[in-house]
Amino acid sequence: MAKQSYHNQLVREELEAHIADMTDDLVLEGMERVIARRTAEETFGHIDAIEQQVCAQHRQSFWHRANPFLVLGASYLLIALTFVLLRFALGRSVNAARLEPIMLWWAFVGITAIGMMCVHWISEYRGYRDHRFVRMVFLFILLLSFSITAVLDIDNFEVNLHAILFLLMTYVFLRWRWEQSALLLKRALVFGASAFVIWMTLLERPIFQFVGTARCLFLTPDTIPLTGALAKCQQVPLESELLLPIYVVLIIGIPTMVLFWSHYIQNSATALYRKIAFSAVLVAMPVTPTLVHNVNNYGELDIVPWKAQIYFAYEEVLGRAPEQKDIDFYAVTASYKNMEKVRDVLYASYERQLKIDLLYQEILHRHATEAEGAAYIENRKSVKQIEAELREQAIP
Repeated sequence: MAKQSYHNQLVREELEAHIADMTDDLVLEGMERVIARRTAEETFGHIDAIEQQVCAQHRQSFWHRANPFLVLGASYLLIALTFVLLRFALGRSVNAARLEPIMLWWAFVGITAIGMMCVHWISEYRGYRDHRFVRMVFLFILLLSFSITAVLDIDNFEVNLHAILFLLMTYVFLRWRWEQSALLLKRALVFGASAFVIWMTLLERPIFQFVGTARCLFLTPDTIPLTGALAKCQQVPLESELLLPIYVVLIIGIPTMVLFWSHYIQNSATALYRKIAFSAVLVAMPVTPTLVHNVNNYGELDIVPWKAQIYFAYEEVLGRAPEQKDIDFYAVTASYKNMEKVRDVLYASYERQLKIDLLYQEILHRHATEAEGAAYIENRKSVKQIEAELREQAIP
């Protein structure tokens, strides 16, 4: 009977929460709790009748209940496909580089939305009045965070350590203030903390980085040599105590989530589309990192927001788009963070001298003198400006 009345349970919990809130308000106004409870029930109405009425309206077809999720999912995929086609159409250009950060942001939004959709389903199934739903939600979020980190760059596991500490602090606060907090506040804290952890994991930013500089850690074995800018980094073996919190979450979280999933899919009141979608997410969490991993190990995603500036600098200074090897170089060295210095290097490069000399040969049919070449290097004019000036000189 308990599983049969899944939606009834949710409705009753919601109604009870409203009555409890109204009772608390009346008690604060000076009314005795027993009288306040009776007054709240009379004001709110007959709870059994309201429950039956709401549940009757909720019994709709599969497609009708799934419709909002299907529409949102289809819209998201359609926009994503549009971005991909537009990116290919633009080729290697400044506009294409400007589009890439939007595509990356859109992918992050989709991953966050999927995570929050699962949080919503877990919370509904467990019931918002029971603090145990918070533990289940946070375990799911941490497992999702581990999966995302393995896909992006497993060396950034410090992000996961910060996520564990942040959610633990949030859970302790909720348990401490559970009886005194309104249902809306509990839900806001749980959902807000969950979304925040997912987003910070995607950005690969430790939550408590403001306290101090993040440590430079690499899991052993690692193919990146710790030299140059990485000389102060530290290799961390798999048996390190630093990884203990992650191991504890995995040992507790995996069997707990499997057990929850088995109950969830056996629940006859759970919509079929939810069972399929939730199962797909749980399967994808361990499978995806085995197929796709360390995609940002060399900063391939970190450089995306800077690509447009790099493209613009190359086209302005050298008259061409950067090649993939150029992008890879900036990604590994992270020198894109100082674009003024990048421009200085490009202006003083031998390639710019050759480009200027080629323009002289093409337009004026002679080589540029040493003084002419040096002048254009010093005055920092773009290739297009130099070409326009030379064409004016070529006019008799």
